[in-house]
Amino acid sequence: MNRNKPARIPSVAAVASIGLLVACAPSERRGGASEPEMPAPIEERSLVGPAMVIDGDTVAIEGRRIRLLGIDAPEARQTCGGSAEPWPCGRRAARALAARVARQPVACRWREQDRWGRPLAACRVGRTDLSAWMVENGWALAFRRYSTAYVDAEAKAQAARRGVWRGTFVAPWDHRAAAHPA
Repeated sequence: MNRNKPARIPSVAAVASIGLLVACAPSERRGGASEPEMPAPIEERSLVGPAMVIDGDTVAIEGRRIRLLGIDAPEARQTCGGSAEPWPCGRRAARALAARVARQPVACRWREQDRWGRPLAACRVGRTDLSAWMVENGWALAFRRYSTAYVDAEAKAQAARRGVWRGTFVAPWDHRAAAHPA
């Protein structure tokens, strides 16, 4: 390197052009390796039919249990209101979902499963997103650990004091943790 001449730094365009040439070159020019395979697309699955409500965030269609995506409802035996005025919020959440479904066909679509093998699904009755409906009416919480899709709906339910928001309650995830400490 000559100390009297400044080093030439290639322009961004020149570097990008070289990268593009390398990326577009046939695989034989790069040592004969074949092109890397693209990952297989995640298969989306769906199920439509009459649903049986298991609890406030789980339905069964054709005997398959499906967890509503992005929400967590009180457990079936969970009570709310504290020791002063306990009420069966878990059963009421399940009843609210059953009333909304009202023997109409439920359409669920999913790409993933929870750790128990249940599909985590976006489910609808007609045009109604069941997860959104449950959160908007205060019968479920936005399950922020997995999704923030229903956070605004939860804030509206809380402000309107709907469902569990009308009094005191323990978040379903905290209720489960207290019932089954690790």
